Amino acid sequence: MVEVNLKEIGRRFATHWIFRNINHTLKANQHTVILGNNGSGKSTLLKIISGILTPSEGDVGYIVNGSSIHVDSIYKELSMCTPYLSIPEEFTLNELLRFHQQLKPLKETYSGERFADFLQIEYEEDKAIHLFSSGMKQRVKLALALLSTTPIVLLDEPLNNLDESGKNWYQQLVNSTMNDRLIVVCSNNQKDEFAFCENSIQIQDFKPNGR
Repeated sequence: MVEVNLKEIGRRFATHWIFRNINHTLKANQHTVILGNNGSGKSTLLKIISGILTPSEGDVGYIVNGSSIHVDSIYKELSMCTPYLSIPEEFTLNELLRFHQQLKPLKETYSGERFADFLQIEYEEDKAIHLFSSGMKQRVKLALALLSTTPIVLLDEPLNNLDESGKNWYQQLVNSTMNDRLIVVCSNNQKDEFAFCENSIQIQDFKPNGR
């Protein structure tokens, strides 16, 4: 059981309000997409949900397995894949997996080779992540987020840098890991990113004076 309750959420930069008066309850198995154009505030709202940013007004409440979780501890309960969060690219895949699992255990135990097979990329034990293609790096980030044993998963434009086969791989990954957790996706209306989502938040609906 996991819920994130958004109550009268607003965020401004200086005197400019990005959005105001967002009231929404996010629940497990009722996945949500945040829709809006580039620069509309989608990522800002996702950062507030994650606890990275503090809202200028309103409150975010978290309930996991019947217990209220303080915002300072919510990072333990969530995983993210976003363009603004990077992985340590000097690591090899093996090193990255060992590092990641000290913080967020994966649903299965993967060796570097098994993980590479899952990603559908060629496994090279000593190859640093920075030598991967942009599409391979995105697959790594998505797999780490969705295979982690976290009840909350936040995805910002998850199809970024993925080709057609990568998009199909992403949809299969989501379908196999979506049960009994809460997934929130930010998208500029690329439907392949959020076809599994039942609910939506239209950022434009919360712009002051419709701007």
